[in-house]
Amino acid sequence: MNERIAEHPLSSEEFTRARAVVAQRTDDGPQAVNAELRAQGLPSLGAQARLIARRAGSLARLNRKRLRLETRIREAERPRS
Repeated sequence: MNERIAEHPLSSEEFTRARAVVAQRTDDGPQAVNAELRAQGLPSLGAQARLIARRAGSLARLNRKRLRLETRIREAERPRS
């Protein structure tokens, strides 16, 4: 499950770097942020928004599955009395 989450587009290195640029440039306007993203070859603000809108649900489902699996593993490993 962790592998599927790591392979998800919202977990990609490119997307993560793009989100970091946005977070660092919160005081700058969208034009300045997009210019920085373009200079680094990263997805624009609009492209990021579209990707989030399209793929956030699937990433959330993967994370819920991961949490359920981790809970099952913990319960299976717990000593029985």
